[in-house]
Amino acid sequence: MAANNKPKTDTAETTPVLALVDNASYKLKCGFVYALPTDIAQSLKKQGIVDDNEKAIAGGKKVSEPNTDSKSEQDTD
Repeated sequence: MAANNKPKTDTAETTPVLALVDNASYKLKCGFVYALPTDIAQSLKKQGIVDDNEKAIAGGKKVSEPNTDSKSEQDTD
């Protein structure tokens, strides 16, 4: 299997992901597919909240993009 050698970018590109759990901060619902900004998708993937595997995405329910501008109450001081 080939390694994913995509270069990191700081652009507003999106990555399709499958939500593995509900996440109130980004209004994600488990089992649904979202197009998230790539940096957010990578962060959530590291936390085990989303999966960007093509087979996982293919099995999810498609929805519109969530509001990624909101922050959780824990993020605000």
